[in-house]
Amino acid sequence: MTLLYIVEDNPELLSDALIWLNDEHFECRGAVDAEELDSLLQAQLPDMVLLDWMLPGEDGLAIAHRLRESEANEQIGLVFMTARRNIDDRLAGLDVADAYMTKPINYLELKAVISSVIRRIKLPTEIGNSFWQLNSNNLAVQSPSNQWLNLTERELIIMKCLLEKQGKIVTLEEINCALSSHYPHLEKSSLERLISRLRSKLKSISSDSENPIRSYRHKGYRLTLPFDRRLTDK
Repeated sequence: MTLLYIVEDNPELLSDALIWLNDEHFECRGAVDAEELDSLLQAQLPDMVLLDWMLPGEDGLAIAHRLRESEANEQIGLVFMTARRNIDDRLAGLDVADAYMTKPINYLELKAVISSVIRRIKLPTEIGNSFWQLNSNNLAVQSPSNQWLNLTERELIIMKCLLEKQGKIVTLEEINCALSSHYPHLEKSSLERLISRLRSKLKSISSDSENPIRSYRHKGYRLTLPFDRRLTDK
């Protein structure tokens, strides 16, 4: 059974979410703040954390970044459920989480989002038709659903750098080093914008709600999409 932790400081909203998701055969536990979440995490790591943003003490965005900084939590799905709707907040949230939902929450949609993220996290790598492919010669990416995405030369270099350490965190310095063999050294902000654009492009042809390139504050980035490395130079 999928184990979910819900962090919500509104008792009524927390109770509603726990009742509905438990009725849908998820195993759910609640927390009202970061301290209670940490106690749950120490006892057992969940499959996913559903996280409000505006919390007493440490806010949801800070919690999400802290969770992502720990390698032990890499496979935990993160979904924001928040009243914050502006695009800057949404982008900041999706930079670290797998999905971003705004309140009031539609629970049928939430169930679909949870299933999508969990499916991605637990995707069996043996299933060949679930792999993405990188076509270096044509500067393109192909999704498992056979959608194609054209890349710039810089984006191709970044993709190759991420694929060399697929499943592991790649630092900004490593990415810049790979780019510097063809292009001048980029400032940190310029490189982050380039990676953000690549993330958005990948998400545009992905059928899942997960963040294709996860950001780990002060550490770097990790590619979450399952690429078939045998076909990357096709």
